[in-house]
Amino acid sequence: MTSIPLFLLGIVVSIFMLGCNQDIMTVTIKHREELKGIPSASGIVVVNNDWYVIGDNAPLLYRLDQNFAVVETRLLIEGNTDSIIPKISKPDFEAMTTIDDGDTNALLIFGSGSKTPERDKLVMISLKKDGLIKTFDLKAVYDAIRNSGTIAIETLNIEAATTIDDRLFLFNRETNMVLEYSLKDLMNFLETDGALPTFQMYQLQLPKLEGLQAKLSGATTIPNTNHLLITASVEDSPNTYDDGNVVGSYVGMISIDQIKDGYRPKCVLLMEHEQALKVKVESVEIVKVINDQHYQLALVTDSDGGVSELILAELSW
Repeated sequence: MTSIPLFLLGIVVSIFMLGCNQDIMTVTIKHREELKGIPSASGIVVVNNDWYVIGDNAPLLYRLDQNFAVVETRLLIEGNTDSIIPKISKPDFEAMTTIDDGDTNALLIFGSGSKTPERDKLVMISLKKDGLIKTFDLKAVYDAIRNSGTIAIETLNIEAATTIDDRLFLFNRETNMVLEYSLKDLMNFLETDGALPTFQMYQLQLPKLEGLQAKLSGATTIPNTNHLLITASVEDSPNTYDDGNVVGSYVGMISIDQIKDGYRPKCVLLMEHEQALKVKVESVEIVKVINDQHYQLALVTDSDGGVSELILAELSW
């Protein structure tokens, strides 16, 4: 792999205790580099040797090789080939996960729901040879959340998604809520006009930094476990629509067997030179399981219109 100006090796991330479960966890950053040609990176998944990235203001799915160069793009929004979609009309693709039930091997890409109806979309892309793309309207699903009495229209902002077996977890940024669905029920509703799926909600207790609340931004499942990794960024923003100054980002861990309202994940603040690393981490993915308490991670950042970045790291707990 060629070195680049943003290369960093051996930055050990210290543990930030305030507001978190205090079990020891460390993150060591191994590599950072610009994701050239990818605006506002918001999600990453790795399938075999393929790295897939989305941007919240881009109409494309980007496939990267192991050197992180874009080798293929797929159009997610029919009729929109612009590299950057204006904020007022963008679908705001913030959450991406994989599903594989034997019959289906695909990516699910969710709009955030923070502006209706433009952001009430789900795109499913087959990873089989057919490469089939389907688009679904999530308005009824998101309206059920908006009408729940807990997450209002102005606070809905789905930033991450992941699955464990038939359990789909969506993560709402503004309220730090985790929503749990039956994946089968959701897809039955979308594909066959079945019953509107029900959901459970759990509110997480995340830390504050410089008096500002950390808010959910990414999630993935640790393979062969009932644990999830999350990311949460701290941004001085007045609402779910407008961007603000970035103060820092966390990586955290959730036990699904223990999740409930008020759950405090294990978490660690990303640090550089003994100060909070002021990047807006948007997504996390497990690249390799070294052992059951040691993982290689990939994270992507969004600089809100500037350079997107890939961070490779190792997590131990």
